[in-house]
Amino acid sequence: MGTNLSVRFFPILLLLFVLVSCDFREQRKAAPPIAIPISTEVPVLAILGTFHFAGSSDFSAIVMDSIYSEKRQREIDEVILRLKQFHPTKIVVEREPSLNDSLTKMLNAYLETPHQLPKNELYQLGFKLAAASGLDAVYGADYQMEFDDVAFSKYLSDNQLLEKFEHIIKKAQNFTERRTRLLKHSALLPVLIDLNESRSNAFNKGLYTDQILNISDNPEGLEVEIVTNWLKRNLHIKKNLDALLTKHERVILIMGAGHKAILEDFYKNSPLVKYISINDYLKQHGD
Repeated sequence: MGTNLSVRFFPILLLLFVLVSCDFREQRKAAPPIAIPISTEVPVLAILGTFHFAGSSDFSAIVMDSIYSEKRQREIDEVILRLKQFHPTKIVVEREPSLNDSLTKMLNAYLETPHQLPKNELYQLGFKLAAASGLDAVYGADYQMEFDDVAFSKYLSDNQLLEKFEHIIKKAQNFTERRTRLLKHSALLPVLIDLNESRSNAFNKGLYTDQILNISDNPEGLEVEIVTNWLKRNLHIKKNLDALLTKHERVILIMGAGHKAILEDFYKNSPLVKYISINDYLKQHGD
């Protein structure tokens, strides 16, 4: 890439997620059985970080072949079988709470007359997991914000930071391109396991808190506002999710991996929930 940074580069920062290398053969081994009671003094929460099954307009994104192929549908069934062992009582997806009624109507139409669902992971994973778990509602916790990407692009240009920013973008592209190649020869399950490993979360957070935040030495640089807005959006998501976390609930949140990276930090040491790694279940053998 040259130094002509298009304003289309910045939107990938809002939904950016990347994966780091792993040994897929090791991840396919089953972990010991899990015994977590459904009834606890605080709600139980697990977060499934994922990529967008239907593709994305982001500059850097994982691309998967047809979700409707027999092979991919079997792989989704395997993921659902493992997630079902969590015994979720509530499933939350990457949609705004204002869409809850619409999501529930769509889910109930699917439960009444099973049919081909849209490609998006909220349907392929969220709706199918709800159906397998005997649930008749799905909830949203997303929060949308407006970002002035034109101003940020101008800031990078005016301060000779285009090349540094392009280097960050290139790192994201390298990771997602590698995962796209791996997905061509791999099942969905090990890719999702890798996407939810701690090192993947650390890389995602580091893109913001280490690289973008420090793209210049200016303590008043616009990059501080950019990272602050990223944190703000995820705090709004947490606020929406908190409203759904009531006593005795077992909640699975299905969200883009870029969000999962920071949301996990919010919850894993919180006294308000019992946070469970989703990989404890993805690495299980299905019943």
